[in-house]
Amino acid sequence: MKIPVRPFVKHLTTLKAGRVLEVGGPSALWPYAIMAPHGVDGLNHEETIWHGKHAQGASFRGMGVQHVGDALDPPESVKGRKYRMLLASHVLEHIANPLKALNVWRSLVAPGGYICLVLPKKELTFDHRRPITSFETLKDKFQRDVGEDDLSSLPEILELHDLEMDKPAGTPEQFKERSLKNFENRCLHHHVFDINLLVQVGLTMGFGIEMVYIENNDQYIVYQVLQ
Repeated sequence: MKIPVRPFVKHLTTLKAGRVLEVGGPSALWPYAIMAPHGVDGLNHEETIWHGKHAQGASFRGMGVQHVGDALDPPESVKGRKYRMLLASHVLEHIANPLKALNVWRSLVAPGGYICLVLPKKELTFDHRRPITSFETLKDKFQRDVGEDDLSSLPEILELHDLEMDKPAGTPEQFKERSLKNFENRCLHHHVFDINLLVQVGLTMGFGIEMVYIENNDQYIVYQVLQ
């Protein structure tokens, strides 16, 4: 199968999306006004270290509604919709059970719609010493229905995380203390992805692969929801 490689954001603006949902945003990456002419809603935890506090029903980017809840257990206010596109920038690596997350996100997107993911390129981040996660690891966690309190990746993280590239994490002791509270702060990169793994995930889960792209520190993939 030949995977389309296209400039990411430029291509997204050609998809003519209906209403959009962003998980974990807002992100400066997305040209909301162009790609979401019918509005964009947000889904986030009540409080995050990246964006502070979020209030259910508040305005999201002046274009939609902020919903508060977990990405793997969205509130009813989100479940009742079928979005044309779901965006998640630097989110999937923070999820202990990413296949479960993608299944949940699929349920929020109308058939023919898209799930657009941006993930860090490990070679240019504090994950550069870590190996790419195997698909078998992701599959095992999905089959065991691992929860977001899972810390099975923590030994690898504590050994290989490059604190010199992650100054806010502090000392090794401070980093370990924060990591043990990950269910509260969701800071850990549970898994390390590359494009090959993301393509394998998408094909195995029955998504269409709309496009892939690598640029600067990021790697991009767009799945199409086929059913």
